[in-house]
Amino acid sequence: MTSPVLSRRHFLKVSGTGLGALAVAACASTKGEIDPKASRRVIVVGGGWGGATAAKYVRLADPSIEVVLLEPNARFVSCPFSNLVLSGQRAIGSLTFGYGGLREYGVKMRQQAAAAIEPDARRVRVGDGYLGYDRLIVAPGVDFLLDQVEGLAGAQDTVLHAWKAGPQTVELGRQLRAMPDGGVFVLTIPPVAYRCPPGPYERICQVAWYLKARKPKSKLIVLDANPNIVSKAALFREAWKAYPNIDYRGSNKVVKVDPAAREVTTELGERVKYDVVNLIPPQRAGAIAVQADLVGADKRWCEVDHVTYESLKHRTVHVVGDATTGLPVPKSGTMANAMGKICANAVASVMNGRPAPEVPPVNTCYSWVSDREAIAVVNAYKIDGGKVVQVEQKLSPAQSTLYARHAEGWAKSIWGDILGAVGGVLLVVGVAATPAAAGPLLDKPGYAKAVTCSACHGTAGNSRSDAVPILAGVDPAYFKKAIEDYASGKRLSAEMEPFAKQVKILGVDEIAAYFATQPREATPVHVDRGAAERGRAIAAQCANCHGAEGQGDPAKLVPRIAGQPAGYIRNQLMLFKTDKRSPGDEPLTKMKAVLKPMLEGTLDDVAAYYASLR
Repeated sequence: MTSPVLSRRHFLKVSGTGLGALAVAACASTKGEIDPKASRRVIVVGGGWGGATAAKYVRLADPSIEVVLLEPNARFVSCPFSNLVLSGQRAIGSLTFGYGGLREYGVKMRQQAAAAIEPDARRVRVGDGYLGYDRLIVAPGVDFLLDQVEGLAGAQDTVLHAWKAGPQTVELGRQLRAMPDGGVFVLTIPPVAYRCPPGPYERICQVAWYLKARKPKSKLIVLDANPNIVSKAALFREAWKAYPNIDYRGSNKVVKVDPAAREVTTELGERVKYDVVNLIPPQRAGAIAVQADLVGADKRWCEVDHVTYESLKHRTVHVVGDATTGLPVPKSGTMANAMGKICANAVASVMNGRPAPEVPPVNTCYSWVSDREAIAVVNAYKIDGGKVVQVEQKLSPAQSTLYARHAEGWAKSIWGDILGAVGGVLLVVGVAATPAAAGPLLDKPGYAKAVTCSACHGTAGNSRSDAVPILAGVDPAYFKKAIEDYASGKRLSAEMEPFAKQVKILGVDEIAAYFATQPREATPVHVDRGAAERGRAIAAQCANCHGAEGQGDPAKLVPRIAGQPAGYIRNQLMLFKTDKRSPGDEPLTKMKAVLKPMLEGTLDDVAAYYASLR
C-alpha cells in the first residue's frame, strides 16, 4: 500500500470537487522536479508483491533502464503466512524483510509515498516535488470501503481487519489470546472480489485450531457475505470437521458494528454478540489508483491489457497485483508476483521498440488448515487472442504435511524472487554479480517464457528452497521428459501437472534450452554433515546409474542429483520407494527395488550426501 486508507466519501470531500480537482491541486503545489531524468526511467509505485517484483525484473530485463521504487514502508511484511501469527505458529518478524536486496539489483529506493500521478505529464508527485518517468508501474494494493459497514470508520483501532500484515495482525493475535475460555470470536468475510480469496477460510482454520487447543469452551462464528466458501470449498469443509467450534453462516453480510455493545448486525437484521471481532471490510484498489482515474466504471478495480498490464485508460501506466480486474485470475501473492515479472518484461520490450512477449501468469496458493497440514490450489493459463484464459485448475487431493512442506518451500523461494534477498542472503543467482554485468536478460532466448518458473525454482532456475529442485543446468531431454510425465499425470503432482501443461503450450523446447544454459549453483540449504557421511557408503549402490559423484547420464535420461536440495531428493526417494512416482515405468524397477527395504532415516542420509556434493 502506498497511501493512507481513505473512504471514497472522505476522499472526495478532502479533494474539494473530486478527483480532477485533486490532480490540479497536485500540479499547483509542485515546487519542481526531483532528481531529473538522465536516461530512460521506470517508476514503480508500491513495494508489495507485484511492485517489488516488477522493479527487480525491469532491471534484470534491461539494466540500462533506471528504476525508482516509491514505497513509504521501510520493511516488507508478507500477508501470506500471516494467519499463522494469529495461531502462534509464527512471529511477525519471520515474515518481515528489508529492501536491501533490490538495491543490489540497482533499484533506486525512495521511502516515500506517491502523492499523485499525472499520466499526461508522465510524472509522479512526491512530497513538494515530482519525478518524471517514461513508463509507470502502479502496484497500489487494496484499500477498504469502511463506509459500507456502519460504525467501522470510527472504530478502526479496536475493530481490526488484520488484512494487511503488520501491527494489526499482532494485535488481533493478542486479543485472541486474551479472550476468556468460553468467549465468542466473530470473523466476517466481505463479498467478492477481495484480496486473497481463500485467506479468510485459512484464518478460520487457524483461529479454530487455536481455540480447540487453548480455549476449548470457546466458539468461532463466521459471517460470510458470500453464499458459500469461495475457494477450495471441499477441502476447507473437510478440514473443518476437526473443529466443532466453527459456526459457519453463509449469505450473512455484516452492515453494522457497535463496539460499545460488542455486537455486529447483518443485512438480515440479525445481531451477533462477540468477545473478539475480526471484521474484514469490502475492498477496492488503493487510493492512488482511484486518484489517477485508473479504476473502471465500478470505481473499484483497474482494467488492464492482458499481455502488457497497461491501463486501458492511460496506456503509459501499467497496473499489477490485487488492484487489477478483468482477468480470470485470483487476487493472490503468486499472481501479483507473476504479473510483476510479465509486466516488467513487457515494459522493457516496449521501451526497446519490441513487441511485448505473450506470457500468461501462473498461480499457486497454499492454505494452512492446522498447525502442521496445508492444502493447495494451482491455476495454469494461456494467452488466446490477447486474453488470459485458464487452462486448468487443480487442487491437492487432501490436506497433508507434504503440502505444508511445499508451502514452506514456496514461501522462501518467492520471497527471494520478490526481494532478491531473504535473511541477508543475496539471491542474485544464475546471472552475474549485478544485472549490469549480466546484460539484458530479455535478449536470452527462452528467458521471457521461463520467468514465471522463478517463483518456486528461483532466478534462472537456481532454487533456494529445500523442497524445490534446481532447474539450472538440467539436460534438455530430461527436462522435456519430466514436463511430459507431469502433464500426462504419469508423474503425480497436484502442483506441477497444470504448470507442465502451460509449459508445453508456451514451448517446452525453448524453455528447456534456456534452463540448460544457466550456470548451476548447488543448494545453499544447510546439510547435516554427519548424515552426509553416513549416506556416502549407502549411495555407492546408486553409482551405476547416477555416477560416482551424482553427475547423472544424459544419454540415458538419468538426471544429475549432486547439489540438489536434500528435502527434494528425500521426497523423490520416498515416492520411488512407495511406487508413487512413475508406476509401471520399467527402467525404474531396479531403483525401486533397491529403495523399498530402506528405512526413512536411511533415505535422509542418502539425500544429505547427494545434497552435499559440489
